[in-house]
Amino acid sequence: MKKLFLLALIFSAAIYACNKQSETSKDKQQPALDNTNRIGALHNTGLSIILDKAEKEARKNVLSNSRVGDNSVGPITVPGSNPYDVSTASIFEDAKALVLKDPAYQNLQLTIDAATLAYTDQVLNSFSQNSIKTKWAESVNQQAIVDKVSTRERGMVGEITTVFNTAIASNAGIQANYLSVKSQLAAIRQKYKNTVLLPNEGELFWGVLSIAESSNEYWSTEGASYVNAVIKYDSMNYKAGNPYSLVTDPLRSQAPFLTADCLGYLIGWTKAVVDENSANGGLSIKNEDKRIGAGLGLALTFSGGSLLRTMKRMVLSPVNISKDSLLIHMDTIINHPTFPKP
Repeated sequence: MKKLFLLALIFSAAIYACNKQSETSKDKQQPALDNTNRIGALHNTGLSIILDKAEKEARKNVLSNSRVGDNSVGPITVPGSNPYDVSTASIFEDAKALVLKDPAYQNLQLTIDAATLAYTDQVLNSFSQNSIKTKWAESVNQQAIVDKVSTRERGMVGEITTVFNTAIASNAGIQANYLSVKSQLAAIRQKYKNTVLLPNEGELFWGVLSIAESSNEYWSTEGASYVNAVIKYDSMNYKAGNPYSLVTDPLRSQAPFLTADCLGYLIGWTKAVVDENSANGGLSIKNEDKRIGAGLGLALTFSGGSLLRTMKRMVLSPVNISKDSLLIHMDTIINHPTFPKP
């Protein structure tokens, strides 16, 4: 009897151990794919809200200061300054508020430290296709990435880097670049969709890929009018014999903006990884959303801030803008709210 009881006890313990091992294995192997796929849509909705808010303030300022009557025709000089606060800290606070409205991230303590704030300022102040390409290369190869991200995952991210660099170097316009980038990113997603990830592997790759795919959609559709405005504005200055007034080298497509989005995710995610590792001596799967949410917040800050800082210079520049310009009739954004509007 005692022998049967002992065997039953051992059998029960074995079953419990197997179940526990299976549960732990499943938890540790849970890919970041599910948690990162959704942030692309959140990112695009957040961009729409941030830029729509800035547009409304800019439109109000332009129309209230313009001396040109409603029935007038011909070019006007855009007056005054855009009252919208384009400081990095302010843009980050807007992005943070939007991220925290989503239930998955509502309990996050999103902050931006002095070093990250200064780095973000550098990116926003020197935004151009060459500078954003350089900043991405520096950041994706930083020591923290080498130390915390597997060689395999760095290689996967490297394939996305190639897509950025090819798009930036291309002379193709927005639509052609959009189709090319979309096709290349889709091929990368297909290639790795069934890859079995190690514990805490995949957050960087899948996060960057999700942001890249959604960002390409945004800046090629809703945001295309913004990109075109910057391109045409600088071209107009250049043709008039002036240097490019908005960026140090001419933008040709949406590629710099989608690279900036992904750079923001990279910086935010990496900072969260370093902080958690420093505090806890390692990373926990339970904190995955914290790291992904930190990346999402800075993704919104980087590309949204780059556009807003550039448009601020556009408003202040003494260049004649036709009355049917984007700056006068800014009704191009279509909101698809996932976040509640502030």
